[in-house]
Amino acid sequence: MIAIVQPIYVAKIKRANEPIWKDLICQNSYQSEDYMGECFYVYEERVHQGNRFFSLQRTMISEPIGWMNEKSLMLSAYVELPNSEHIYHFSGTGMCYTHPNGGRMDQLYPALHIFEGQAFLPLETVKVGNNIWHRGKIGDTSAWVQSSHLI
Repeated sequence: MIAIVQPIYVAKIKRANEPIWKDLICQNSYQSEDYMGECFYVYEERVHQGNRFFSLQRTMISEPIGWMNEKSLMLSAYVELPNSEHIYHFSGTGMCYTHPNGGRMDQLYPALHIFEGQAFLPLETVKVGNNIWHRGKIGDTSAWVQSSHLI
């Protein structure tokens, strides 16, 4: 049986000029500008020379883009919740994303008013920070919607 590892955080980069380190030796880095507005999963955290660093990944199976210092990130705890079979409906507000707590680059639908009143069946539910997010299908697309945009 294969154990599925869950992320411990989701992260967003605070500023475009922050270094992303290829490794924790901290000798080779590049700027974070191309990654602004994205949300990343954090599966690994390490302390190096007294600083906390986090490995950032776009998906569970993707290669990490690199390591970033805690001071360069906005981190939110990630906790899987039991999924209910409750059918929700879109309230007509908000957006949906490719990731829970997604950033502007992760938007799938920038306005959910076009789905107002339509049913939404969650396939997965997580808590990110203080917010509950549900993943489900909108048409043929898998999307994350914050619970505050569902009724």
